[in-house]
Amino acid sequence: MRFLWAFLLFLSVSLHATQVVTQTVYENPDHIDLMLTFDTPWSGKIARTKKGDTTVLILDKVTFPKKEWHQKSNSGIVDSVTLDALNDKTAVTLAAPSPVQIDASKTIDKSGLRIRIHKAPASTLHEEVHPIPAPADAATPKDTYSFSAAFLKIMLVLSGLIALLWFLKKWMEKKSGGNWLFGKNDETSQIKVISQKPLDMKNRVVLLRYEEREYLVLLGENNLLLDRFEEGEEAAFEKLLQKRGKKLGEYLED
Repeated sequence: MRFLWAFLLFLSVSLHATQVVTQTVYENPDHIDLMLTFDTPWSGKIARTKKGDTTVLILDKVTFPKKEWHQKSNSGIVDSVTLDALNDKTAVTLAAPSPVQIDASKTIDKSGLRIRIHKAPASTLHEEVHPIPAPADAATPKDTYSFSAAFLKIMLVLSGLIALLWFLKKWMEKKSGGNWLFGKNDETSQIKVISQKPLDMKNRVVLLRYEEREYLVLLGENNLLLDRFEEGEEAAFEKLLQKRGKKLGEYLED
């Protein structure tokens, strides 16, 4: 009966635990690696305890087919590596003469585990190491610097063009006597726009002041005088409107 209960207990543990298939130690000048392979993917966790110069890693839900496995090391990092079976757990004991840092990482299919041991002033255990790559569209410091430099160059070019246009306007105004569009002696230089209102895409009503008088005109496809608000000089204004109406309309559109 006791044998039957022991067999049922072993079968229950085997159904829920992953078993270690192989264990190998690789020694390097600055670290050593303990490589474990499992018969099924393992998704358990690792607990850690430390007593003096001995560090014990407990692999949850992992069975070890042997009672104990022991291997000495001459790396100077650890003195020995031991694996012990603890029911549904496996203990990895590291005898280290000096403080060590421990990193653990699983294989992609989770059927293997690498435990790497370094010399370090303080010990740290990471169950899994998954490097997180930067997003593809994320700007690196170099990309940010290049973008800022290009933006600065564009702003300098635009500022130079604006300054050039401003100096060109001033030069033309100075050359023409103040009105850079119509010229110094153009009669339309005496016209001031009081207000305007567009009627459609081509026509607008404009209130103008000419020689101390105000006139309401229609500008566009046809240039017409609609009304005036003081007596006198109407003929002179209508003559000017017929002569310079098209040019005045272009000026208002600008």
